[in-house]
Amino acid sequence: MNSQSSMQAAVFSAPNRLEIRPVPRPRIGPGELLIKSWGVGLCATDLNKVWSGTVLPGTVLGHELVGRVAEVGEGVTEFREGERVAAAHHVPCYSCHYCLRGSYSMCRTYKVSNFDPGGFAEFVRLSARHVRHTTFHLPDDLPFAEAVFIEPLACCLQGIRRAGVRQDDVVWIIGAGSIGLLLAEASLLAYAQVVVSDLIDERLALARELGAQVAANPQQKNLGELIRSISDGRGADVVIPTVLNTRVVQEAIASLRDGGTLLLFAGVPSTGDVPLDLYKLWRREVNIVSSYSPDPASLADAYGLIARHRLRVGPIISHQMPLGEINRAIEMVAKAEARKVIIRLAER
Repeated sequence: MNSQSSMQAAVFSAPNRLEIRPVPRPRIGPGELLIKSWGVGLCATDLNKVWSGTVLPGTVLGHELVGRVAEVGEGVTEFREGERVAAAHHVPCYSCHYCLRGSYSMCRTYKVSNFDPGGFAEFVRLSARHVRHTTFHLPDDLPFAEAVFIEPLACCLQGIRRAGVRQDDVVWIIGAGSIGLLLAEASLLAYAQVVVSDLIDERLALARELGAQVAANPQQKNLGELIRSISDGRGADVVIPTVLNTRVVQEAIASLRDGGTLLLFAGVPSTGDVPLDLYKLWRREVNIVSSYSPDPASLADAYGLIARHRLRVGPIISHQMPLGEINRAIEMVAKAEARKVIIRLAER
């Protein structure tokens, strides 16, 4: 491939390994855009796919995309070459059984839609459907690095809505990584009382800085007792684990008030079986809901919140690293040495 027809990308080659190599540069058609990537957020779903090997060799991952319009397809009038944009990777059909009932992320079209290739590449083709529905102009005063958070914030807003978080609810968020911190800020928008737990004191300090009323290390404090003390003995209205395993799920349910809600937000390919006492769940009317990916309204709301600087997302970023160091970035996240990493593909 010559330099005009190829580009650099991080390509999945085997579990726990991405290979930086040339791949064909995509060509666009009518209604489409070619985006020169500025950077892409490293997301837990990308990491899980890399670790578990649940994608095919040759796949380019990355979906928290921001960049500049490099080429404009025939018929596109709302975007111009050189404009700064952000894009989300899944687009529903808006007309199927799922979409008509508001289950957009269960739409079959939604699940198979994606960028071409993924965002860990120098250039990305956006289909006409992406251009119409999930591509956003970025204000001049919004840094690219903050715009990366539009899609993950939309996921969090969707989760908070599905959990039914209300004013004065006690919401316990387990884990203060980037998603846990976004969930905390989204809960605060609903005027909830937010409790964040983590084993890393630096992350707890940031949770407090971003507004969490309580941030505690479970190795130093009994979280169940703490939550009961601030809820008149009831327990948490909503518990949101950002990691899923048997111990965390059982602790979450035990800390819920009767009639409370467990939000299954974290996505892990193989969590293993979690034993549940169905009789107790029934007697206590415990709600268990899940949230997979954002609907169009959540995506639009996330864009508006970040574009208007309603949330502080900049402090959540811990590292910006070049594409060539993506494997090192993945290793750092796995060891909890990084909070939110942005993989940079352009200087400006």
